[in-house]
Amino acid sequence: MPMSSERDAIPQEEEFRLVPKRRQQKVTDPPAGQEAGPPIEPLGLRQPEPPGVPQELSPGTTEPTLAAVDTDVRPVVVDAGKADDERGQERDAAFPEPLTYDDPKLSSEPRGLPNLSTPVPDTILDGAALAGLTIRGASIRGDDHRFYAQPRQDSMGIWELRTGDAEKAGAVLVCVADGVGSQPHSQLGSAAACQILSDLLRTEYPTVLDPSFAPRVPGYAEGLVSRLSDRLTTLAAEWRQEPKSVSTTLVAALIEAEPADPAHRRCLLFKVGDSPALLLRQGGFEHCFTGPVDEVIASTATHALPARFPQVETMELRLGADDILVLCSDGLSGPMHNRAVTAQLVAFWGNGQIPSLPEFCWQLAFRAKSYGDDRTAVCVWGR
Repeated sequence: MPMSSERDAIPQEEEFRLVPKRRQQKVTDPPAGQEAGPPIEPLGLRQPEPPGVPQELSPGTTEPTLAAVDTDVRPVVVDAGKADDERGQERDAAFPEPLTYDDPKLSSEPRGLPNLSTPVPDTILDGAALAGLTIRGASIRGDDHRFYAQPRQDSMGIWELRTGDAEKAGAVLVCVADGVGSQPHSQLGSAAACQILSDLLRTEYPTVLDPSFAPRVPGYAEGLVSRLSDRLTTLAAEWRQEPKSVSTTLVAALIEAEPADPAHRRCLLFKVGDSPALLLRQGGFEHCFTGPVDEVIASTATHALPARFPQVETMELRLGADDILVLCSDGLSGPMHNRAVTAQLVAFWGNGQIPSLPEFCWQLAFRAKSYGDDRTAVCVWGR
């Protein structure tokens, strides 16, 4: 529960700044019989000599002379409380707080850094403007993990895939992985799963996106995820951890980079676990996979890598010029059961204007009661 600040309880003292007061130079006539020297210039207004030209010296001196400056000071009184209020108002006007729903209890302010040998950033933000596609992605540590100084367990990835030295990319890969909350090293597993998937598809994507290969995609996906699982198990052993301790879900989309018809861009989806893929089309969200998301979220069992999994779900869709594909963790899909949250996301992302990277992060950083998990989303706008 947010605690009142010390500023609310302790009266503020006046704040003082010391500002030097410069005494005016006074020029007097020289004593009788003594020649007047050059006029005294105010300190700080003398023009610098050109490079290489020595400064003129006063008679009998070896160093340039400077007029003396009095260091008298006078206090300037500043109302510290008023200044803080004004700064707070300016900050709030420039950086509004994220939207909130149903009065979340925990503060979103990070309380401490996780005790990790390999640090995990609180938030990551990425995006791209490609031929016919615009991508925004953010992964934000949840209120629960911030409060207890635990690491963000979600990960994401955005890649252009190209063969050899090709100048143009042949495909775009985006993915989201949600480390299983009950496992102590799942942040390692989620990050590794995204990277391994990219490594595997980097040379295989031309075959996978070939239309003639479509009937074999489900079988290929099973083998692809099996190889990914094996590599993740090997990494866990190198980290001296049990495979289960790095468990993670995974949802990914392999998208044609430059299709013949931009209005019908092929997109192949792969999924293990409860991280969903959604399509924002004509003012509403559609679930890309057949299983009801409500049932998946309500289940206590989470299918995850690298443990044995029952199947890999696959789906092919055509991404239109006005469609938005959304891959996310359940930190987003969970609060979307609140109709107000869903309506606001439609207003943010489906209004015809693509948000900037900071705007997208702010939009995703909303807070909702009972939903303090990490929140990750990668959105792909067709255009």
